[in-house]
Amino acid sequence: MAGVESYLRLAGEAVAGVKAALDVVKGAAELFKRGGRGNDTETERALQEAQARLSDLFDRSLHLQEAMLSLYEKNQAVVTENDKLRRQIGEFDRFQRESGGYRLKTLAKQTVAMVPENADAEAGDAHYACAQCFQERHIAFLQFDHTEFYFDRYSCPRCGHRVCVPNESRPTVHVVPRRSKWDDV
Repeated sequence: MAGVESYLRLAGEAVAGVKAALDVVKGAAELFKRGGRGNDTETERALQEAQARLSDLFDRSLHLQEAMLSLYEKNQAVVTENDKLRRQIGEFDRFQRESGGYRLKTLAKQTVAMVPENADAEAGDAHYACAQCFQERHIAFLQFDHTEFYFDRYSCPRCGHRVCVPNESRPTVHVVPRRSKWDDV
């Protein structure tokens, strides 16, 4: 509402300025009608009054220009803020569309990640999104680091968060026969 009130006040000042300009023009027209008739003091007083009105009109015009510039700057700030908010709304809507197919899944003890609802982990087509980045409204896919026994390690390229995903890799022990001095006995 403050913006509307500013515009109304500015319009009122513009009307007052136009009225003052008309008064100055009427006074000047009256002086020209008289021409040289009348006494010099009356003409001098009318000229001084016209100059005073003209000076007042000039001051009002400057004030009006300053007010218009101020309103223009405020309007530009509002337009910039509006554009910024529209971009944020667009990003929020995009995230809502892209994130609709993910669910939070516990992969191992104290390890969670976002996985697609339609992905089949056993078929090997599952990919993982970082749960921490997901909370900040970003979808960052976890990148494979390396394989250890029992787990594959993934890390987030955006925040560095690490996730362990169970795998089927198990340590195996092989016995290799070795000759010793007791073998011949």
